[in-house]
Amino acid sequence: MAAHEVKRADIRAYVGATGSGKGVGINAHLDAIKSRRFVAVDPLKEYGGRGVVVTTAGQVVAAMKKPTFSVIWQPSDDTDYDSKEFKADFARVCKAVFLVGDLDFLVEELELFTRPTWAPAAWRNCTKRGRHQRLRIIAATQRPADADKAFWSSCTYIRCHALRETEDGQRMARVLKVPYEQIDSLKTIAVSATETRITYFEKDFSAGTCGEKTVTLRRR
Repeated sequence: MAAHEVKRADIRAYVGATGSGKGVGINAHLDAIKSRRFVAVDPLKEYGGRGVVVTTAGQVVAAMKKPTFSVIWQPSDDTDYDSKEFKADFARVCKAVFLVGDLDFLVEELELFTRPTWAPAAWRNCTKRGRHQRLRIIAATQRPADADKAFWSSCTYIRCHALRETEDGQRMARVLKVPYEQIDSLKTIAVSATETRITYFEKDFSAGTCGEKTVTLRRR
């Protein structure tokens, strides 16, 4: 890397209630970037088709020793996300991701791993200093009001879909600096047996653009 090259942050957030369509945006982004080095924390088991599925933090760390990798961490269904053991496992993965660097790191259900006024130090290190390690971070949450407040100030891109709880809509309205009514109006509607219309609000801080967009999904 040239001495004058700027290391830009790349932190994307996808927000929306279950079934709102945020996964559509995440998958479209993953398809576009075609990552050669990818780690996903996937508690709802939605991204297994994108790499080697593992069930322990140790397996994630081991997978990152290769030059290229795509590893999907899917904790067991009986995992206690509030336990000290799991918090230590998540921190271990975040530390390894930071040290390895130059990879795409997806964390689904961010509210399982952070609280409004707290986040694991290793995760904060990834979001605050990750650009120096060429980390590209993608985070998703159904409940933005329950996720780490500080995370939002680090984002370079946010896509907000329909939310069901008022406090979640209020949080995103403050983060995006738009009227609450604009967030509350976002909808994901099945317009027919084969078509779903998704309306979302998108803000790209790096490009300086924002606005509401609509996409229609068609199923055969």
